[in-house]
Amino acid sequence: MIKELYEFISQGGILMIPIILGSVISLAIFLERLIFLREKNIASEKLYDDLYDLIKENKLSEAKTLVKHEDKQSFSILVSILLNNWHKNKQSLRDIADEKGKREVKKMESYISIISIIAVISPLMGLLGTVSGMITVFRQFIYSQQDPTFMSDGISKALITTAAGLIVAIPALLGSKYLYSRIDNLVLDLEDKLFNVIELKDESKG
Repeated sequence: MIKELYEFISQGGILMIPIILGSVISLAIFLERLIFLREKNIASEKLYDDLYDLIKENKLSEAKTLVKHEDKQSFSILVSILLNNWHKNKQSLRDIADEKGKREVKKMESYISIISIIAVISPLMGLLGTVSGMITVFRQFIYSQQDPTFMSDGISKALITTAAGLIVAIPALLGSKYLYSRIDNLVLDLEDKLFNVIELKDESKG
């Protein structure tokens, strides 16, 4: 199995190196983002429930202390900013949450664009490898007048880079789409939680 894989890679030529490198990078980013984009890192239900109860009971100082201890969650970061501006009206708080929330979304989307770029570039590199390989095959055939079976064998080898590029590109594309979809769901949940907290403004006079 390993020997066959090595032969497959070696037959593809030098362009197999960036294609394989792209697959490793995209997989590493996907796994890292998958771990990061968990509910407990964005807006855990427990933190939401605790903060909601404290703010509802007008225990703003305790709520500020809690968000300091949970300062890695996006929800905690945004609630901390809201509490520091709690003297403002609801619309102002919504505007603040919207503005600061965009920064948190960018954090969630970090590096995912690299996966998308790899998904686009990989098949192009594969196609480039195939074209250059076929040019080499045709030149060798024309100048050496070898048997036509040599040319068919050479073309099949040249097509390896195209196959490799697609093998990398398809999972990378699906992975990036999944991560963006995951972010959309997390952002919607985050917005709902922040909206509920802001609605407590009338009940909590801080």
